Amino acid sequence: MKQARNLVPTIRKAQSGNPIAMKKLMKDFKPLIEYNARYGRAHIDEDESQSLYLLVFIMIQAFDLDLYLNGGGH
Repeated sequence: MKQARNLVPTIRKAQSGNPIAMKKLMKDFKPLIEYNARYGRAHIDEDESQSLYLLVFIMIQAFDLDLYLNGGGH
């Protein structure tokens, strides 16, 4: 199993507008996005793939790192 990586620095950079960091995150999530865009099909649904990339982009921008790092408010 692949060792988990700390994405916090990359997410912080992406949220600050760094296009290289955002591109790296999209590359990191590409297998998951493509798997879900193909789910139940013999091929990748391009429309679904684009929708998922957009959703990941929005989620990265909206992700509250401070809340995450402080234990989620618990």
